[in-house]
Amino acid sequence: MRVWPAWPSDRVALANGSRPHERARASSITGTSDPGRSTRAELPAAVRRERERPPAALPSVDELIGFGWLYALNARAAIARGKPWPAEYWISGLRDQALALAGLPAPRRAPVYARGIDRLPREVVAPYERALVGSLAPDELRRALAIAGELFISEVGEAAPELAERLRAPLREAAES
Repeated sequence: MRVWPAWPSDRVALANGSRPHERARASSITGTSDPGRSTRAELPAAVRRERERPPAALPSVDELIGFGWLYALNARAAIARGKPWPAEYWISGLRDQALALAGLPAPRRAPVYARGIDRLPREVVAPYERALVGSLAPDELRRALAIAGELFISEVGEAAPELAERLRAPLREAAES
């Protein structure tokens, strides 16, 4: 009876005396093809660069207001064109911008990219639940847009009162049309 090696490559020895399957196993553990190298896992270069990068700057109040305004206009256009999914997307974006503005007053930090929203007081975030889109029906989208628009305007009023007055009427018209 003939005994076959466990690995077909067991019959082959590399120049450094290791077998190819040992080299592959070492590579999967250590990130190197040298089986004698330390088994300490090394982070890929991309992960190291990400950890060394300074944190992104928080958006300015003007950016938050500008994007909120853009989202409101896009939501209105999507509803008018009978495109419910884009409308829901833009309404959610408008609500997110309003929440980010709600987190700006000191000592709270802006919940950019949803970071910190759960740390906002319940009385701050509770009204935003009404701005959630319940269905993709046009009337429901208009309702959610109207509420998100009012919440957005109230937050803009806290940050930039004169701008809130200029935006109030066009935002109400956007929700009604």
